[in-house]
Amino acid sequence: MRVLFWNINGIVHDEAHCKLRELVKDFKTDIIGIAEPRVSVSSRSIRKFSIQGFNNSIIHNSTSTRIGNLWVMWSLNVADPVVLNCSNQAITIGVNGVHISFVHASSDQVTRRTLWNQLDMGDQRVPWLVIGDFNCVLRNEEKKGGAVLRTSVVNEFSDWLDDNSLFEEESLGSKFTWSNRQSGVRRIISRLDRAVINEFI
Repeated sequence: MRVLFWNINGIVHDEAHCKLRELVKDFKTDIIGIAEPRVSVSSRSIRKFSIQGFNNSIIHNSTSTRIGNLWVMWSLNVADPVVLNCSNQAITIGVNGVHISFVHASSDQVTRRTLWNQLDMGDQRVPWLVIGDFNCVLRNEEKKGGAVLRTSVVNEFSDWLDDNSLFEEESLGSKFTWSNRQSGVRRIISRLDRAVINEFI
């Protein structure tokens, strides 16, 4: 099963949607997690952003008062996923005996603690992939510029990984995946998108 995650920063742009279709085709993707689609899920948007060979449904974390920041789409080649938990920072699904969590974490450390609690497998021993934008880094070399990396942030992230027997998967592509695009000394570039898996896969 191939899983793709993209912080698309607005799916309404034609070039973004075309690129998504291209990635799905090139990587033969089965499940897609999209962060920051910036559009509400409706029958119209489902039709507009449909991908050939994919189900005509979208799992999302929208509410009656807020456009969601996470979508999950899946191929007709996999069983319909079951939503195991959903919040404004993550959606976890179960599909074919595997748990997959798509993350778009808060940039606020205190708010992120609710994510670490949500994404706690406890004693469950099931294959688990956690993929997305964690809005924090594990090492100094994952970041250039900006504020000094706080030890408490790194420790909380690292402890969550250890507590859930998760380890970081190697990534492809750019070493740095995000920039605040501001000029001057406040420019921050960091590697926030990552995939972590547990040892039971």
